[in-house]
Amino acid sequence: MTGRLRALLWPLVAAALVAAGVLLPEPDRTSSDGDDTLTVEARTLACAGGTRVAAGALAVHDGARREATVLPAGEPVEALSGATTWAEGTVSGPVSVRTTDERGAGAVAFTRSDEDGLELAACPWAAAASAPYLVGGGAAGDHQSTLQLTGTSGGSSVVDLRLWGAQGPVEGVGTTGIALEPGEARSVRLTDLAAGESELAVQVVVRSGQVAASLRDRAAEPASGREVVTPVATARRVQVVTGVVPGDRRLVLLNPTGTSTPVTIEALGPDGTFAPTGLEDLQARAGAVTAVPLPASLGDDVVSLRVRADVPLVATVRSAANGDVADAAPAPALDGPAVAPLAIGSWQRADLVLSAPGRAASVRLVARDAAGREVGTAAVEVAAGATAVTDLRRVGDGAAWVEVRPDGELHAAVAYRSGSGASTLTLAAAPVDVPAPDLRPAR
Repeated sequence: MTGRLRALLWPLVAAALVAAGVLLPEPDRTSSDGDDTLTVEARTLACAGGTRVAAGALAVHDGARREATVLPAGEPVEALSGATTWAEGTVSGPVSVRTTDERGAGAVAFTRSDEDGLELAACPWAAAASAPYLVGGGAAGDHQSTLQLTGTSGGSSVVDLRLWGAQGPVEGVGTTGIALEPGEARSVRLTDLAAGESELAVQVVVRSGQVAASLRDRAAEPASGREVVTPVATARRVQVVTGVVPGDRRLVLLNPTGTSTPVTIEALGPDGTFAPTGLEDLQARAGAVTAVPLPASLGDDVVSLRVRADVPLVATVRSAANGDVADAAPAPALDGPAVAPLAIGSWQRADLVLSAPGRAASVRLVARDAAGREVGTAAVEVAAGATAVTDLRRVGDGAAWVEVRPDGELHAAVAYRSGSGASTLTLAAAPVDVPAPDLRPAR
């Protein structure tokens, strides 16, 4: 396509996508053939579950707006609305956070709950034609999860659910053609879909409209506690599960394919990469969930796991920590600045976990207060094949959040501790722009 045709078509594409309230599912920017991008002018985030919500952005420009409303009534949440860089408030139910900024702001939102264990999660954004995986749930007496579905399109949305258990695919009741009205936030207990499955994975396939999905999990093994399962966009042959905290740890693998596969596990620790003993014969069964305890050979450090297989998998780790559970998920390589929240309740610890599976890499940390003012900086070097841990509270006094600016291939998470509660938050780049679509003339 000629440059002139691109110049004419891209603004039209951007306007259509922004009008829909979403651009694309989390994009792989490395797949673009050129350097042309589209600005993320609008972003809608769905915060379902949790008693506190924080909303922010990498930057706020003239004319930027943020609207937060309780679902489905649409009542404004004044504490979160406006155009401030960072805001925090108590909410009574599911909330929609919509940010508009013509120059792109890198909008984010997070939710927290302290009921029976600390839960901290990034509010997902509702994408059309997405099919995220939620791995690490359950539908048995000692392990039960609740699926949260939120429709944010102007019309109705429809999703199908695919379920897998330890013995293979699960034919759940009422899992197809689930319709959501605009602004509807629905809770679906997995026990109502597939009772008796102690380990369960769900894929939310969006057939029409825009739907955000998350999973609130309550587990009794290896310890009792609650956590929010991080949605994973795609299954992969190689993935880095970032921020595995010490304690009793359980690896959960979903193999959605029809082929069983051997799985290789490498740990990225403070001194480099090593192969933990006791996992040499690990297999992921075809079309099933495989859950195994992780051996003591992992040690007592915070580590990340590189999981390799011959077919695409999704891996998570559930760790028991001080009477609570913390789930670590596959973290995408940061391809831009990310936001690590601090001002959403109080913390005993907020440890940034950085893993460099390839070459040595580094980050620049910029701590900012609620108004976006810089209150401190730090630099962290990560050795090749290693994991580094940094206490975010030491970066700057009065910080509401910390901007994480990567240099090199890095995977990041934050391990939080509050009282006896623990939670692990996977970090992803806050979207400012996405690759422009490669529009080609019809033949």
